[in-house]
Amino acid sequence: MELLKIISVAFGFIGSVLLSAGLIKSYKQINDETATYWGGNPFTKENLLSEQRLIFTGFIFIIAGFSFQLSTEITFYPKSSILFNSILTGLLLTVTGILALFIFIQARANNHEKRRRSHYTGVLKNFLQSCKEEISGKNYKERPEMIRDWIKSRMGRFREFKGDINDSFWESLLEKFIIKIEQESSPNSDIISQYITDFLDKHFFENKK
Repeated sequence: MELLKIISVAFGFIGSVLLSAGLIKSYKQINDETATYWGGNPFTKENLLSEQRLIFTGFIFIIAGFSFQLSTEITFYPKSSILFNSILTGLLLTVTGILALFIFIQARANNHEKRRRSHYTGVLKNFLQSCKEEISGKNYKERPEMIRDWIKSRMGRFREFKGDINDSFWESLLEKFIIKIEQESSPNSDIISQYITDFLDKHFFENKK
């Protein structure tokens, strides 16, 4: 039993060290991660992934430490098998704690995905409105070559929303909007503007009418 207590304290100590190592940063790290770089910050992603690994490992050690410590306090086992049962209980509690941690992480990931898709849906709406204003301008009136170049450029940008918005919404955007415009035999600014208006009305303004 004393051995289990020592193991539990050791696990807790190691977990605390790993957890702290994942949270504490030097001034230079903070400065590099918050700085602005052309083409994106090269430090943020790698440092966050490294911190996540340290913090996750630290939590596992802490869960194991508390689990084994709790198992040593349970006294309803027969004296002949108390050590074995304490170890078994510690392992079961550790597994339970890790599963609970995974469930919590997945719940946070799901909430983040909902916020992310909601954000990009708003970005898509703004992009559609800006495209409508752009194609309705005088520069594209009676200029088929410019319109075809515009379609190629803008439809490529619309395709980048795949994976950023809901799957059903993406399928509608692809089939009812992108492909229809790309297959239009004689595209002009009025036709494209009407496609954009119809899509906006159906997916964004329908509930407001």
